[in-house]
Amino acid sequence: MKFHLKLGYMSKDNLFFPRGFNPLHLPNKGLKPLGRIASIIYLWLLKHTLFVILFLAAFGKITAQNLPLSTASDSALYYYDKGWEMVMDEGNYSAAEEAYRKAVLFDSDFLVAQSLLGRISGELREREEIAKMLEAKKANLTGDERLLLDVYFELLKLMNVREKEPEKAPAQLEKALALGEKNLNILVHRYPGEIYYKSEFIETIHYRQGPAAALDSLRSLRRDEQKLNPFLLGYEAELEGELGHYELALKKAEVLASLFEGREIPKPNVVFADIYFKMGELEKARQEVDKALSLDPENVDAIRLKKRISEKK
Repeated sequence: MKFHLKLGYMSKDNLFFPRGFNPLHLPNKGLKPLGRIASIIYLWLLKHTLFVILFLAAFGKITAQNLPLSTASDSALYYYDKGWEMVMDEGNYSAAEEAYRKAVLFDSDFLVAQSLLGRISGELREREEIAKMLEAKKANLTGDERLLLDVYFELLKLMNVREKEPEKAPAQLEKALALGEKNLNILVHRYPGEIYYKSEFIETIHYRQGPAAALDSLRSLRRDEQKLNPFLLGYEAELEGELGHYELALKKAEVLASLFEGREIPKPNVVFADIYFKMGELEKARQEVDKALSLDPENVDAIRLKKRISEKK
């Protein structure tokens, strides 16, 4: 949830204090001399600390944590964030689609949410309608939100091309990934708290540069408070598995599973399945995939992995 600080009236001599308030004219009632002096010192420090913060932010020395999104609906933002959590952290594509549908129901002009609904929809006609709408309206967005939308728009076009004109898919894939690496690289450094944009950037690095580069990016971009993020933890396990570090990969997958202890969540099963598949343990991989699909039949990662397992047998 994003909070906005509203500053009161500010003048040259009254910076950051409300209209009519002067820290040098504190009421005497109830204040002992020492307490009054301490209060004056505290308020002086607060005033100048806030000034320094705004000064540094203005010159790029402090990085914002959340990318501003152009919707005035708190409900739309809530379901937008919930959709990310469901698909990335829990691997529940069905719940994510439901969340994105609610987001655009609250604000149909929330274009980034519309693009994510398109990306998760299994209906070609709906995806085409969303792509057409985004093409017509995307010029309304500018700045960093436009950088994000442009990436998601190209990925949505990729899904449609794959279904209608598969011979054009390789070129569209390269276009989408090149733009994703360029734009998301800007955003993840500008907004380090945006965990899911960071996650998709790491996926893009993986696809274009391989598992070692992706693992290096993951570890350099991940902040201390993000070390137990389910997506990053699971993806790290899968990358370790791809590099042949199976014991380490399984240990990380076990940590991931422990985060959801007592809950039936597809994500850990998909991660275990991916590692077992890379180890050549096809029966174990199949069992994990089947468990994931029993929890969410729309889990795209499990569906793709099940196909790869079948092709191996």
